[in-house]
Amino acid sequence: MGGKRGLPSISTVRTVWLVVVLAIAFELVLIPVFGFTQLRGIRDKADEALNGLLQTGEGPYTSDLPEAYIMYEDEVTQHKLYGAGADLGSFVLAHQDELPVDETLTFGEGDDALIYQLARGSWLAEESPYPVLLVYCDVGFSYGVMRLTLGVMVVVAAVTAAALVFAGRAATRAIERRDESQRAFFANASHELKTPLMTIQGNTCGMRDGFIGTHEGCEAIDAAAERMSGLVGDILELSRVDAGVVTPRVEACDVREIVYDALSAVRVEADRRHIALDVNLEESLPRKCDEGMTFTIVSNVVTNGVRHARSRLCVSAQVGADGALSISVVNDGDPITNEDRVHAFDRFYCGEQGQTGIGLSLAQEYASLQGGSIAIRPLDAGTEFTIVLPS
Repeated sequence: MGGKRGLPSISTVRTVWLVVVLAIAFELVLIPVFGFTQLRGIRDKADEALNGLLQTGEGPYTSDLPEAYIMYEDEVTQHKLYGAGADLGSFVLAHQDELPVDETLTFGEGDDALIYQLARGSWLAEESPYPVLLVYCDVGFSYGVMRLTLGVMVVVAAVTAAALVFAGRAATRAIERRDESQRAFFANASHELKTPLMTIQGNTCGMRDGFIGTHEGCEAIDAAAERMSGLVGDILELSRVDAGVVTPRVEACDVREIVYDALSAVRVEADRRHIALDVNLEESLPRKCDEGMTFTIVSNVVTNGVRHARSRLCVSAQVGADGALSISVVNDGDPITNEDRVHAFDRFYCGEQGQTGIGLSLAQEYASLQGGSIAIRPLDAGTEFTIVLPS
């Protein structure tokens, strides 16, 4: 594989950034579309209000239309108006012959924006006793609200875009870390599988050439095959855990029986190494849990304890005030070092006096899937593992 990322990971990264780019593009399109739609809506409502006033001489009948006003010529000539209205009147009076009739026009900007129509030729101009110059709507407030809304949208869009870019980078880094972890995992797995395979191959050649006795060679091959089988099983199970397809099958169990089954599995090795198994459990430890996962947890922890014990392995259990069940596994070997304690659950980690493997990693994953945990702490003379299963 080298130092390159695999094609699936490249595709995943591209998909992440495609989603980020499309989301930002959507925001960039949404803001101007929203602004155009709002502007169009303001003009359409003003146009409806102005046409109603020109045709009937009365203002709008619905509250969603802006207020429409009549501007008379004498108001302009006698300077009775002020502000934007006075400017509009002066402008129209000076250019009314050049301005289109029956067309809604805009004058001014921002808070001073006015939308107007000339009254020339309308029913209002013909019926009014005073010369009507135009009708208009003050849309400055509506424009102000629209600008404020657009400003808020721009700020939100900028923050969202920054968050999306940050999330995209974080997702990319997570994918790269996962890829690196997978590469290291498979490299370590290949190395670990190679060791028992070489043992099998070496003993096979030795027996064939007469350098190793049949009994001795078969025992070595059997031990190597057993280790390889266990390692392959753990690798497959961890792969299923990583893929998210493993879920606990919770049922009523007696954890006491599970612990005894796990101890039975290591009793031969304990007897071979003259390790005494000291068990202090209540008559029954009822608990709702996944029996298979819990057995794997306890089995891997006690196997590790037997491997590091000098002469004794103590197993006990108690139920806490919160109802959680704590299983303590204490060996009387050397206290675990701080470095080993930190990395004990790392896959294929090899401690100062241990061997590489993934048993504790799998145990931790199973404990976590059931809402529990595994803790390690050094003692004055030994090391204690504590398995916690929730109530």
